[in-house]
This record gives sequence, C-alpha cells and structure tokens, in this order.
Amino acid sequence: MKALQSLLLLLIFIASCKTNVQKPLRVNLDFHRPALNSIDSIENANNGIRIYKPYKISVSKDYFPNADKFNLGIPLIFLRDTSTLRTAVTYFFSEPDSLIRLVEYSWNSTGRSENEVERLFRHNDSTITSQLNKSGIQTIDNQDTWSQVTKIWNNDSIYVEQFMVIQGTPGRTRVLVSWH
Repeated sequence: MKALQSLLLLLIFIASCKTNVQKPLRVNLDFHRPALNSIDSIENANNGIRIYKPYKISVSKDYFPNADKFNLGIPLIFLRDTSTLRTAVTYFFSEPDSLIRLVEYSWNSTGRSENEVERLFRHNDSTITSQLNKSGIQTIDNQDTWSQVTKIWNNDSIYVEQFMVIQGTPGRTRVLVSWH
C-alpha cells in the first residue's frame, strides 16, 4: 500500500511539473493593403496596444521602394504580446491621401530564447513564399561585428523584404510590406 501511495505521489508530482514546450509562433502577416481606418480593429484582433511617440518617425529612401516620393505622416505603432519576443507593428501612411504605404513587422529578442528570432525568420520565409507563391532572393551581408540576412519578394503589386540581424546570435528580424 505504501509503495502504491509513493507511486501515486510521484505521478502527481510529474504531472504538475511545467514542461518547457515551445509555443507555436502566432504571426499574422497580411499582404493586402489595409485602409487607415481599419488599423485599430486589426490591432484589437491581435491584442495590439497603441503607443504614441511625441516626434515624427521617418524612413530613409532605401528602406522601401519609393519612400522618398511620399510625405509620410506620423506612423501608427502598436506593441503585441508575443511572449519571448518584443513585437511591434508600425503602419506608415502618406499624407494627404492617408494610404498605407508600408507595414513594418518588428521582432526583437528578449534573451529568453536564443533561437526564437531565427525560428521566426524561417517561419516567415515559409509563410511569405507560400502566400505570394514565389521564392524570394536572399543575400547575406557580413561585417566585422554583425551580419544581416535579407530576403526580398517582389512582383507587380507588392514588395516584401525580410531581414535578420545577427550579432553573435540572431537579435532581431523585420518584415517590411509595401505596395507599388
């Protein structure tokens, strides 16, 4: 009887221990240009929290095609809770027409999971290739203290660029979606 009680206690203890199971990545990349007035509902559905910057954020002309041809307004920035990564989605729109010109999905490592950024990069690569039905073109830029892997998908209507910055280990990845 005592052995049965000990076995039962051991089984209860094992069942109550938390296992280290990796959660599936929840990434909602959208390749359809959203309307400016739909951003709040998109982010509510993704539990996004709007943050406000007291200054204008701009992008360089090489960040996305034709960036220098638009007068961009103050972007809408949302933080999303993705557990092991700091996630932000930024919507850049032009003025005065209020067309979304660029959506930047941004993931930064929190240091809690070393391979999470690289795993996300591979997941995004597969998702983008599948949704656009096209393979991207990959390049690698190696510098003294860091490197960057970039992959670009481009067709008549959309330009998608994903890059991952590595400083010893992958630290961040971005997906930029813009429309021609």
